[in-house]
Amino acid sequence: MVFVKGLPLDHPRIGELQAEAAIAPFVPAFAPRLLWREEAGGWLLLCFEGANASAWAWFGKAAATTWSRSPQPCAS
Repeated sequence: MVFVKGLPLDHPRIGELQAEAAIAPFVPAFAPRLLWREEAGGWLLLCFEGANASAWAWFGKAAATTWSRSPQPCAS
């Protein structure tokens, strides 16, 4: 299981996502491992190891398109 999140590069909070990607390698004891980071089509996407959670969101066609165009497979 993986968890992918992202923001448009011009989003006001993009710095938070960039910071999360930058520190991810240094917090493996208490955070999911960052599997990949990709900037494409004006978006920053981060793929993390799956986390146990009960809530999820479906973002419709945009999410399906992003998933189908993923440049790298997630490590299992």
